Amino acid sequence: ENGVLWMPKSHNRICSTHFVGNKKSNDPQSPSYVPSIFPKAYKITKCNHKQQLERYNRAANKKKMDLSKKVPDAVSSGDFIFPENTSQMSSVNVSIQVCFDVDDNQDFTFHCSFEGNNVSTQAAIPLTSNSNLNFTKCELSDKACGVDSSNSLSCLSCEAFHGFESIKTENALKDLTGTTFPIFNILLKLMPPSKRFSITKENELLLFLMKLKLGITYSALSVMFGIHRTTVTRIFSDVLTTLSTKTKDFIFWPSKKTISDLLPEAFKKNYPHCRCIIDCTEIRVEQPYTVEQRVYLYSRYKGGYTIKFLVAITPNGM
Repeated sequence: ENGVLWMPKSHNRICSTHFVGNKKSNDPQSPSYVPSIFPKAYKITKCNHKQQLERYNRAANKKKMDLSKKVPDAVSSGDFIFPENTSQMSSVNVSIQVCFDVDDNQDFTFHCSFEGNNVSTQAAIPLTSNSNLNFTKCELSDKACGVDSSNSLSCLSCEAFHGFESIKTENALKDLTGTTFPIFNILLKLMPPSKRFSITKENELLLFLMKLKLGITYSALSVMFGIHRTTVTRIFSDVLTTLSTKTKDFIFWPSKKTISDLLPEAFKKNYPHCRCIIDCTEIRVEQPYTVEQRVYLYSRYKGGYTIKFLVAITPNGM
């Protein structure tokens, strides 16, 4: 009357006339679970209570049929006792396995109890003096299968990538690094012993050459070699510093007389004064941080940021 929400107390009672079907139901899905029929003075939206009750009855009958279909046909002995109010049962998948020995003429009772979402079972077996029940206890054992992660690098029988140990042919090495085994061994001798226990010296050089040849990210290399991304970055920088120092004398500018003496016959006839043949190439890089660097490194031809190289080769191929 005064606009305050009315709250029922322990001594309050609600007339059954306010419930659909003149009876309260304990099923939360039933339209008669809460009172919904009140005088017109309360201005409550009208609803078709008969239609709601019919819809609920159809749903309850459908659940009964579903539950009857789920009773296993394989169990032929024993009595199954279900609750009377099957409309409150939910659709559940239950699997039970019992292992014991009983006489053929000995009956037992198997009871299922449903309370909301909880399901419990109980078997009542009459025990006599002549009964000989043998309950078998299952023995459990843990077994592992597959590759042992602690020794994954030594597993060469599987087809996964295990670094340098997985490379068996020279074509495979060329596809990954662009070098041959003799050149790879020459570069390997120039490198100091590996300071890291997680990766060998061969894999450090392989990682470095794969980065130059394939241009894949440090994160991808970390997944392939099973190390952290920052470790890959440090390995690449260390190998780059070492090889750049020890191989700087491998590339030198020969004298003009040396080039003239070694000119091929075609060059001596058509280009006798050729000193070298030049060409440009570029390699994609990540986006620089500053705008000035982006202006210098952006390539319209490649549609991204690249580093440009000027390559020179003598007429005799050196």
